[in-house]
Amino acid sequence: MDLTHLLGILLIVLFSGFLQGTVAFGFGLLSVPLLLMVGLPVPAVLALSAVCTAVQAGSGVHHLRQSVPWKDVGVCLAVRVVAMLLGIWVLSALVRSPTGQIKFWIGFVILFFVVLQASWRPHPRPRLHSEELRRNA
Repeated sequence: MDLTHLLGILLIVLFSGFLQGTVAFGFGLLSVPLLLMVGLPVPAVLALSAVCTAVQAGSGVHHLRQSVPWKDVGVCLAVRVVAMLLGIWVLSALVRSPTGQIKFWIGFVILFFVVLQASWRPHPRPRLHSEELRRNA
């Protein structure tokens, strides 16, 4: 990997970080295809994207730590960590799987969520959660 290649990767990461900071999403949406086009392998792209997104999210939490309702966030954070570890485990298992098996599991997950969406219809609430948070703050 030469210096121009590294500079290209750096520019992609910086511009994607700028996009993420500006509109609060889009780092992976922009960086993953571009990093793949410059020749980085898929595991490196996914790891770089995950680390950069985590650093940006951690920075935002640090700056807003006084206004974060930590009691409410604790459960969500625990679920997220467990889900991320599960996702890493699934991804590592899929990397070693044949293409047909990967296609089967992707189809299965899509079918599961289509059936879930068709059969489970949540009822609208009379009040939004954010209204309750504003009243309690």
